[in-house]
Amino acid sequence: MTFFPTLVNVLVGPQSAERPLRDLMRLYQATIWQKMRHLRFWLALPYLFAALHITAPLAMVGAVVAEWTGDSYDLG
Repeated sequence: MTFFPTLVNVLVGPQSAERPLRDLMRLYQATIWQKMRHLRFWLALPYLFAALHITAPLAMVGAVVAEWTGDSYDLG
């Protein structure tokens, strides 16, 4: 229940880099790893925390529903 909303948000975050920031990294001739570390990682953090803010209650609801459905079986 929580994996895919978190995955989507974390993948959207790094792609939200504005054009001037990407141009600046290209101007500095940054490698792919430097772009990830200095630009895209920091842009992904707000999206990650927003996803955790949304999925934390979903995890609790999923656990309650799983316990409720798993407990309803009569084993004899």
